[in-house]
Amino acid sequence: MLSQGSRSHALAILAGIATGALVGIGLGIALFVYEAKHDMEASY
Repeated sequence: MLSQGSRSHALAILAGIATGALVGIGLGIALFVYEAKHDMEASY
């Protein structure tokens, strides 16, 4: 059985990983949109 301390530690790690993943996805989407806008402006 996990003690209360290690369980909260695991939750903190999971929260950190989830936050990192969300930030990474957000940055990827922002970069993709920026590149797409740049390409559209260049085609005119």
